[in-house]
Amino acid sequence: MSILNYLTQLGQRITTYHQKAKTLENLQSLSDEQLADIGISRHLLGEGVAAYPWRIEETGLQQPTSTAVLLQFRSHTATANTDTYELRQAA
Repeated sequence: MSILNYLTQLGQRITTYHQKAKTLENLQSLSDEQLADIGISRHLLGEGVAAYPWRIEETGLQQPTSTAVLLQFRSHTATANTDTYELRQAA
């Protein structure tokens, strides 16, 4: 393996880790009920990036297959009592 290939792979791993860490940070700001609604385990979030994809097994949800499908959650207050969440693809 050439040094250029090694550096490219290293850069990709760093980028992937950063995307997962940002997603983790955003998910940790959600309530337990919101996490349950989207099939994410609060316990696995507590284990950090190493526990990715943080899915609750019994939901039957498919696991992401690439870093391109990592999602970031941004809270918007639509009304005084209602929060909505916009899903957008990680950069």
